[in-house]
Amino acid sequence: MAQNALMSNVVAISEMLQEVEINEENTKRAISEASQAGNDILVKVEELKEMTTLAVEENNKVLHAIVFYERSNIFFVDCQIKLFLNFFTICRWKGRFWLKNLFLQQKHRSFNVCCPTFLKKQKVLCWLLIR
Repeated sequence: MAQNALMSNVVAISEMLQEVEINEENTKRAISEASQAGNDILVKVEELKEMTTLAVEENNKVLHAIVFYERSNIFFVDCQIKLFLNFFTICRWKGRFWLKNLFLQQKHRSFNVCCPTFLKKQKVLCWLLIR
């Protein structure tokens, strides 16, 4: 009986040793997989750092483009205002000349007899443009 108990203990111990070896292999595999996963994470972090750097550079380019657009837009509006003022000044001078000629032509045609309200309107317009 002691021999049977000893044999069963030897078998049990050898089974335990096999389980320990299997567990050691599983542990080594898990450590290797964890190490590989850590390396993959580090590679991904480096890629994200590069992407962030590129995104910051592109963002700066966009910001510079926006500033340039705003400045050019302000310049364009300034030019439009100056052109409009010049055009308005020219129109006023032309309008004065045109209205004076019209007024003289109408006066010569004796419109003041036929249509005095029209002449009054023309005088008011002429007076407004001359101001």
